[in-house]
Amino acid sequence: MCEAFNGTICRARTRPLINTLEEIRCYVMERTYKKMHLMKNSRDQICPRIRKVFNKNIESSSRCMCIPSAVGNFQVTEEDDQYGVNLNQHTCGCRAWDLSGIPCRHAISGIAFLRDDPTKYVDTCYRRETHSLSYSRGLPPINGYLMWPSVPGSNIKPPPHKVIPGRPKKNRAKSKDERSELPRDPNKLPKNGVKMKCWNCNTYGHNTRTCKQPREVNTAVSTKVFIMFIETERQDEENNFCYYTINVFRRT
Repeated sequence: MCEAFNGTICRARTRPLINTLEEIRCYVMERTYKKMHLMKNSRDQICPRIRKVFNKNIESSSRCMCIPSAVGNFQVTEEDDQYGVNLNQHTCGCRAWDLSGIPCRHAISGIAFLRDDPTKYVDTCYRRETHSLSYSRGLPPINGYLMWPSVPGSNIKPPPHKVIPGRPKKNRAKSKDERSELPRDPNKLPKNGVKMKCWNCNTYGHNTRTCKQPREVNTAVSTKVFIMFIETERQDEENNFCYYTINVFRRT
């Protein structure tokens, strides 16, 4: 839930603080309204996503064989395994019904033995009435900042804005035990803690692009920058040899 919501507000996080909170509030208000009217036109007693999981359990219950034991108690066999099901307490030996609140395939096999409706055994938190009640209040709207009441006291100014070098980060800070999206090359060493050195003034703490000293032509470095033109002079078709003339020009 937190990761899905964090991915939704990525665009809002790039804006100033008040604009970020306002965009998140509008998004939550619109989402609550859509969720409130989602189940009003539905005739199903449970939510759509729960219905998909429930239908899969109904299909897989055909592989189970049910043996009644007592009132509401069954022994369900599936291939080489067997589980004890208690319909009165909504429990199963596989623990899937206990944890999710949705009847598992073993429980549905026992319910089908009684010829009962399996929808009645779904937890109340997944029902249409509970879904509509949770979104019924909604999020109240607010007026614009021009209509906000004035508060006595001095105006609180924002902190001074400081431009940090580099591209602004949009992704969240990951912990050490989380994997990065792109695997690091094992043949390269990380540059964490490495001090940048300027080849223009031979000092640490900055690079050549941000150096304030006048540029000096360094012959040892400038010899690396050459432009090479390769031109075909002639070709010997009999011996399958090709002769080239290489013209080297120094970039100024």
